[in-house]
Amino acid sequence: MKRMDWGRQLRLAAVHFSIPPAEFWQLSVWEWMQLSSQPIPKFMNHEDLQNLIEQFPDQQSKDRKNEST
Repeated sequence: MKRMDWGRQLRLAAVHFSIPPAEFWQLSVWEWMQLSSQPIPKFMNHEDLQNLIEQFPDQQSKDRKNEST
């Protein structure tokens, strides 16, 4: 059986899942494996934000667009 690199697992919990160390150590191995086996979601970049704004404009943006035309 392969040994678990708990330091790496703790860093993964802290950085990608924002789980504080005290809460990490309270998780069962099964709970942690369920959390960490999922793909880590991609963070939104500027292009993703622009696409989202264009796809779902708020009313204020629509009003400004109409005023400028």
